[in-house]
Amino acid sequence: RGTEGGEMVHFTALLEPVDGGEALRLVRQRSSVLDAGGALRVETAIDHEASQATCTMEGRQETVELPAEDRIANVTVELLLAPIARGEQDEIGFQALFCSLGPQLLEVTARRTGRVVRPFKGTQAVEIEYEVRLNPILARLARPFLPRILFWIDPAVSGPSLAQQVPPFPKGPTIFVVRRGIPPALFLAE
Repeated sequence: RGTEGGEMVHFTALLEPVDGGEALRLVRQRSSVLDAGGALRVETAIDHEASQATCTMEGRQETVELPAEDRIANVTVELLLAPIARGEQDEIGFQALFCSLGPQLLEVTARRTGRVVRPFKGTQAVEIEYEVRLNPILARLARPFLPRILFWIDPAVSGPSLAQQVPPFPKGPTIFVVRRGIPPALFLAE
């Protein structure tokens, strides 16, 4: 993903089948943010087998040990959100690794907002809000300044979301990404 002439984000994940192929286990995931010239700005690498996560930023690299039962879903968040879109779960708790201030493992909650957008006949996009869990005092102070992160996922389609509202780059703006051919105004209207 990226903007023409601007920064670019690359995502990769390795999953392997478990339970006789009935489920997938996350082995490794990596996200890289490149500047307009292709130079690395930030890279997050998570190795679930080695129980380590590495943040590379501004020429320095920091590695942290992961907790025994990590639930990190940085790159694979859309797979994790699918049961919410299908109505199988109302809310999911997981972890996300953030690197902008050094490696930080934060608790995250994703939940259905109740809003559904229908861009085309037979298509629906269930709105899901992704929220970092903060302690109650910090949440009250910080919430007005935090970006609202939204995903719109069609429960009938496996694959990437139909639209996202995310802050993809450290210290950058929140952007709105819509799959080609879908009118963005549908998602912006409340």
